[in-house]
Amino acid sequence: MISKLTAASCAALLGATLLACGAPPGEGADTPGSVTFVGWGGQGQEAMTTMFFEPFSEETGIGITQDTGSSPTKLAQMVDAGQVIWDVMDYGAEIGLTDNPDLEEIDCAVVACADFDEGLFPAYPQGVPLYVLGIVLTYNTDLVTEAPQTRADALFDTTTYPGKRAFNGIGGTYTSLLTTALIADGVDQDELYPLDIERALRKIETIRDDIIVYQESSQCVNLVASGEAVFGDCYNGRAKLARDEGLPIDYIWSQQALVADYVMVPRGTPNRENAMQLVAYLTDRENSGRFSELMAYAGGNPHATVDEEFRENSPIENAGDGVHRPVPPGLDWWPDNRETVIDRMAEWFNE
Repeated sequence: MISKLTAASCAALLGATLLACGAPPGEGADTPGSVTFVGWGGQGQEAMTTMFFEPFSEETGIGITQDTGSSPTKLAQMVDAGQVIWDVMDYGAEIGLTDNPDLEEIDCAVVACADFDEGLFPAYPQGVPLYVLGIVLTYNTDLVTEAPQTRADALFDTTTYPGKRAFNGIGGTYTSLLTTALIADGVDQDELYPLDIERALRKIETIRDDIIVYQESSQCVNLVASGEAVFGDCYNGRAKLARDEGLPIDYIWSQQALVADYVMVPRGTPNRENAMQLVAYLTDRENSGRFSELMAYAGGNPHATVDEEFRENSPIENAGDGVHRPVPPGLDWWPDNRETVIDRMAEWFNE
């Protein structure tokens, strides 16, 4: 459910100002309107309120309403019904950002699209990189006393490392599970795409009884910290936060899967102009580097200004080489194959 915060409730829940919470459009003669942002919720979105949304509202006077549960399915339903309530959406590029009928074109007269021309993750006609995270092998330090050498080998070695493995099931594509299985089966990172789904599933079958699927990113570190899982394919920012809090967790960067979240604008938004302003603000080179302070992620803008003290925790700064190099994201492959993979993975898990 959308949480449309009043000044009092916003201050109580998120420490936000009246402008950051936003007044409904039309309230107040000088109010320039509002914009609704939908993301993944949790600590990350709460922190974005302080580091991005409040300053944006203070600078522009545009209020921000927040929602959680970003979903292509919900988006399509809104667009089809002509009842679009989201203005800016946080999701992955696998949604399709070139000719998606549910998304607006990004206004590059407002957004600095050219900043991304030489970046690892490009700007698309319908989406701009928001931040870059690494999916890293996270392990329980009470159960694993010496750091594994490589992610893929450790996850599929149940003799040396007995116990459950937690894999990301958000969105139903199981990208990390599939690519890790292929690498463990001898496929070079540079030759992963197009994904051989059936080969991957044959390898995954060897650890089928040891797989736990999580549907919320916070669950990964919880499963590992509790010992319910010996390993987890967790987001690097959440793993670092858990380690810093003293939980029995550590992680390695070897064969991390670099993933970018993108910001996009739903087609038919009633607040298109405000939405483009928020997209521009979030992805501007002067602001994008704040993600390194926020959750140890890298800003989506390759020209982002980052304080030196935060660089060492960035997934991009920790991209290895040789056998340890990151897993490529397959940006050109996923949009045309996403639904097929979702259906096949659902079928496999129900067999």
